[in-house]
Amino acid sequence: MVVVDKIQPHLPNLVIHQIQSLLPTKSALRMSFLSKQWEGVWPLSPVIDFDQGGTHTDDEDNIKFINILERYLEFCLKDKQLLDKFRLHMRYHGEGRTVTVVDIWVRFAVMRSIKELDISLGSIWPDYYYLSLENLGGKSITTLNLEYVAIDKISNELSLPSLKYVSLKTVRMDYSVIHRLISECPSMEYLSLTSCSLIDRGKMSLATLFLYTSSSYNNLKTLEVRDCMFSYIRVTGINLESFTLDSRYRHLKRVALCG
Repeated sequence: MVVVDKIQPHLPNLVIHQIQSLLPTKSALRMSFLSKQWEGVWPLSPVIDFDQGGTHTDDEDNIKFINILERYLEFCLKDKQLLDKFRLHMRYHGEGRTVTVVDIWVRFAVMRSIKELDISLGSIWPDYYYLSLENLGGKSITTLNLEYVAIDKISNELSLPSLKYVSLKTVRMDYSVIHRLISECPSMEYLSLTSCSLIDRGKMSLATLFLYTSSSYNNLKTLEVRDCMFSYIRVTGINLESFTLDSRYRHLKRVALCG
């Protein structure tokens, strides 16, 4: 850091821009603190990737990471750069400030016509972040990767016509979510469920998973279900080309494949 600080006044802006563009988002943001010149040529990349890293973090580390998220958001709000990908992997504790910054980043990503959304908010149930798929409405999203979140019941029409790839891992969701995704996302080709469970009135419970993929409006070709808390799985679909079931849990009693 000291060496860079000494030589940076002699570096052209294009060189600084290139250095920052090669760094992970969190590291590049820290480099922008070196001087007014470095901050002034901060590159707004179409790919934003925040990874807190580690499996155990203390309060001080969490605060620092939230500060970084808030600081970078200040840069982004000043620009109209469209986004190809937004990735946020962090330790989530369900506190007011954390909820607010995640909310703002998700809304920001959608407003910038995001194509790939990847969110992993490591936490312990029931302190999951509640995500509304209705708030992701937009023609641009093609890929959705979610981990350690809860998905609210869908009340209104989904507007995700370009969504092709969906991966849900350790996600708690309302009974209607999977059905709505399949029936209202005509472009979806790939759906993966890992360690997921359904919520009945806010409580987790063993449940029957019904997947109807035979609609002429549906293009789902690959379905994977791994270690999910379902007692009965029924899949009806003539368009499927691949179905993978892998479960180590004894509560899965029955599987039916139709059509």
